[in-house]
Amino acid sequence: MVLILVVLVLNVVIGVGTGWLAFARTSTLDQRQVAVRNRAYRLAFMLVGAGTLLMIALAIAGGFAPQTGVNQSLSQLPKGLSTRRLVALLEVVLIAPTGLIAWSAAEPDLVTRTKGTPRGWSPALSIPLVAVVWFIAVAAMPARTVTVQDVSDGLLVWGSTWSLAAKKEIGYGLGGAVRMQAEVCWNGERASFFGGAPSRTDCGPIEGDADFVVVSETCILTGDRDGAILMIARGRVSPLPGGLGTRDVEIQIEVGASGGVIALG
Repeated sequence: MVLILVVLVLNVVIGVGTGWLAFARTSTLDQRQVAVRNRAYRLAFMLVGAGTLLMIALAIAGGFAPQTGVNQSLSQLPKGLSTRRLVALLEVVLIAPTGLIAWSAAEPDLVTRTKGTPRGWSPALSIPLVAVVWFIAVAAMPARTVTVQDVSDGLLVWGSTWSLAAKKEIGYGLGGAVRMQAEVCWNGERASFFGGAPSRTDCGPIEGDADFVVVSETCILTGDRDGAILMIARGRVSPLPGGLGTRDVEIQIEVGASGGVIALG
């Protein structure tokens, strides 16, 4: 988030330097300024299109690349829209014309004006506003818990296989997330880890979970508790250095000896 706020500061600086020509009303501009702005928008349109195609290509390539830290055979939680990519796309769309005007303008009078909106440094008010909204979202908004549970027939010796996944999200995409994925078995009398060991259990943030905060997480796995399994994921979401606004969250998943699955937030 600090990097995003720095980018917003740079946006305001080049906006003021160009007189916010990209957002000016046509009636406030002369013919040369209109020509400069139209050319900037044409180039910006092509750059945004090329950048969007590149993002799509990289997303497709990432789907085929081997993933580390997450067992892909487990139940996958819904990912939704990537907030990081959305922020990047909005930045390119909104500031590309202004950036091109600042880069290519050779004559100062082409980018100065006396009328129109927005003007001056007033857009700088958006910077503390974004910071406050983000901090409130991370530090004060209630956490959201998402769980997925799939049951499939396992090997005869194991009985049924349970693929479980749970995620507790802070800030609804503007913060971070703590997650756990596990695969356990139940033979009708007791629950056990698949293969007798928690090798198909994963705990920790993945891509996108710590885009705007620092996320740390630990797992506690307990088996053979009267034929039951208890899995606990504890995590800490830290928006700022020094512990300001830090949230401690916990996820508990218990598979009882009767085969029931209990997910506790």
